[in-house]
Amino acid sequence: MPPATTLIPLARNLWDEIVFRVTGNGFLHHMVRIMTGTLADVAFGALSPEKIPAIIAAGRRVAAGENAPPDGLYLTRVFYDEKDFSKTE
Repeated sequence: MPPATTLIPLARNLWDEIVFRVTGNGFLHHMVRIMTGTLADVAFGALSPEKIPAIIAAGRRVAAGENAPPDGLYLTRVFYDEKDFSKTE
């Protein structure tokens, strides 16, 4: 299965924090920090939302925003497919 990533639209919670929920079946080094930093730039008006498709299409790290700091980013769950743990004979 090809890698797939979903980023749930950002929202502000009761504590006025920006919340991103990311799910996927594979991530590159710092991928979530890159996506979060770039979308935070959009949220704070430093980057136009219309530029996001061009950033993705460029396929180059330098096209995106700064990495979000690791503070506050955390892993909440890991799901495994049952077939990954079945015996093969």
